[in-house]
Amino acid sequence: MKVTAFLIIFLLFSFRTGHASTYPDSLRTLIRHSEDPPEKLRLLLDLSDYLRMRKNDSTLVLAQQAEALAMELEDYESALAATATRALFYHSIGDAENAKTILLTALRNANAWAVSDMIPVLQNNLALIYRREGQRDSAFYYWSEAEKYYEAQVDLPYEVWRIYLGMGNLYWERNDLENAERYLRKAYDLTADRNKAVDFGFVLFQIADFYFSTDQFAQLAEMKTIWDERQAKRRTARELMELPEHTSLLYLFGEIKPDIIPRLERAAAFYRQSGKLFNEAWTLENLGFYLHREGQYERAIDILEGVLPVYREANRTVRAGTVQYELYKLYKATGQVENALQNLEEYTTLKDSLRSEEIENNLADLQVQYQTEKQEQQLRIQELELEQKTQQLNVFLIATIVLAILAFTIFFGYRQRLQTNRQLSAQASEIQAQKIRQLEQDNQLLSLNAMIEGQESERMRIAQDLHDGIGGLLTTVKAHFYAIQEQVDKLQQLNIYQRTNELIDEACVEVRRISQNMMPRALQLLGLQGAIEDLATQLRQKGMNCELEIIGLSDDLGRPRKVMLFRIIQELCNNISKHAGASQVFIQLLQHGQEISLIVEDDGRGFNYQAIAGKTPSLGLKNIASRVKFLKGSWDVDSVPGEGTTVMIRIPLD
Repeated sequence: MKVTAFLIIFLLFSFRTGHASTYPDSLRTLIRHSEDPPEKLRLLLDLSDYLRMRKNDSTLVLAQQAEALAMELEDYESALAATATRALFYHSIGDAENAKTILLTALRNANAWAVSDMIPVLQNNLALIYRREGQRDSAFYYWSEAEKYYEAQVDLPYEVWRIYLGMGNLYWERNDLENAERYLRKAYDLTADRNKAVDFGFVLFQIADFYFSTDQFAQLAEMKTIWDERQAKRRTARELMELPEHTSLLYLFGEIKPDIIPRLERAAAFYRQSGKLFNEAWTLENLGFYLHREGQYERAIDILEGVLPVYREANRTVRAGTVQYELYKLYKATGQVENALQNLEEYTTLKDSLRSEEIENNLADLQVQYQTEKQEQQLRIQELELEQKTQQLNVFLIATIVLAILAFTIFFGYRQRLQTNRQLSAQASEIQAQKIRQLEQDNQLLSLNAMIEGQESERMRIAQDLHDGIGGLLTTVKAHFYAIQEQVDKLQQLNIYQRTNELIDEACVEVRRISQNMMPRALQLLGLQGAIEDLATQLRQKGMNCELEIIGLSDDLGRPRKVMLFRIIQELCNNISKHAGASQVFIQLLQHGQEISLIVEDDGRGFNYQAIAGKTPSLGLKNIASRVKFLKGSWDVDSVPGEGTTVMIRIPLD
């Protein structure tokens, strides 16, 4: 990095003292020796842009290198800048199609990469190319999009002046003079406020061209005055006389236009009728310059000789010197040596006097500057003394404040400590109370657990008794009943046998149902999943379309948890079967991580759960609630009369 810094200083010094052509060579040397990728990228962008403006073929290679390096660094804004440089190079050599293709690709990338600041820049370049090709609608579209982006910003960016200038020229070409002037004025106001000399001068030329071309000579005079004031600040009197840059017209327009001479004549007539003799004079001066350019020497001499007295009478020395220097060149071109020599001598005398005057003014300015700096130095000394006293006072005040803060800190610290001790004591009491409540809740859960386990054991015993006792007895009765069938023809005729047979079958079915409900064989034989599938099958047998989903269910849930889950689903299915009148039932049992989620949904009658919950709930709902509580879970019922019911239960496995 030290070597790079040394090279930068050396090469910049060489560039300042050497010829301008060494600038690209200096940049190339810096690029070769740069070890900092971001710095190298900046140098590549500078060199490629410099060469682009000179239509050098190396532009493409350097821009591509910059683009590749920017992508490696993920500097998408620089990558888009390098792409734009390639496009502008193609446009400068007349390959507009290639330029547009590259810019459109860059615009898509800017949107994809969210490099919003580059979007209006690319849109502006596209609009310029479309306008130069005569495709004004496309140019208007891209400038309008860029304008929308810039004007949506909180602070209006300075770069929007380029958009305003382009829009103004487009409206001018469409002969919409009102909008053209509005946009040109917006560009003018922006560049004037920011004091950007080059940008302001460019816009000033454009707006002066507009006023001149539309015969708005009063506004043109305003622009001319601003231009003269600007030039007087930037250039010496000699430079102004030898290379005049007034607004209209020779230097404003790059090519000869057939309507310029009559337009200048109309402008002069306008100023003459308005009584503005000086404005008439500088318009005629421009006309004389233009006639000189077209080779109409004699007419140019006549006009400029008429202008000279007006400038002398108005004591406009610089303008008079400019005219005399032009007359010298005209007389010399027409072979009028004596007149040429006379104007040259008068011009030289005038130039020397102006130079002396400028030197005196400069000396006076230097004296004023010296006195001002001397006074400022005295003021700075006084300010330093005052600052020193202020610092001493501040030190004393700070020390006093620190001591006061320390005293208050000790006092409030002691007070805070007492409050903290009280709070800790209160918190300890609260924690003890919470522990007691927790123990009570644990005891309740243990009691509930014991009760439920006792219920399940009793259910199992009763189910076994029903199955082994009453079930077997009914089977024996059924067998005996079949044995006496042949001897009881008379009872058959009375239909008593058929009815008795049906009652015995119904009793067997009911005993089996009660036995299975109290301890289903499916849960014992097939496990939880098989038992739930058996419940779904029972719903289908009752005419309901039941959809069952069991996802990720583990086999090692433990017998109590399996029984509780089965009882909950069994109770919900019984409620649907008895009360809902549903046609569609959806059951989903999902185990994810350390949680089981159960959803049971039907399209039945529904009910007002809030109204029921506010009263004494039904036995079925109480059973579900107690089992969910036993499993340390939570449940929610969503039911609307006439729209069905959804029950959602979450049970932790921790």
